[in-house]
Amino acid sequence: MRRGFTLIEVLVTLAVLAILLGLSATGLSQYRKRLALNQAATQLATDLNRARSQARRTSTRQTVSAPNGATGYTIASPGRTVVRGLPGGVRFYRGATVTFYPPYGNTDATPKQFVLEGVGGERVFVNVVGIGGKAVVVRAR
Repeated sequence: MRRGFTLIEVLVTLAVLAILLGLSATGLSQYRKRLALNQAATQLATDLNRARSQARRTSTRQTVSAPNGATGYTIASPGRTVVRGLPGGVRFYRGATVTFYPPYGNTDATPKQFVLEGVGGERVFVNVVGIGGKAVVVRAR
């Protein structure tokens, strides 16, 4: 009766493990890219909704602006400008400018859409809906 494993058995096991690790690393990489894109969209939508609330609360105009191809955006109010960056590998495929007006935080009623693009070309939309100006994240299918 023999005990242990032969060299061939150990090498075959290591080869199978290497293949499985390679496949999972690819999946993990794609997952991280998607996660960065979703985080960027959520961050932008949160900042848009916060700017709308600030326009109501402080009775000051709030403007969120992002140019095409940028990796960040600005939030401007009288006397204050904040620059926010996007997570690595995410950029604005199509930017926009949205202004929230006091006293109700309304926009000019023209629908606005920010389009974020990740490293692999995947896109997520952040829509500013109607005169109320609520920001909504829409994932492309």
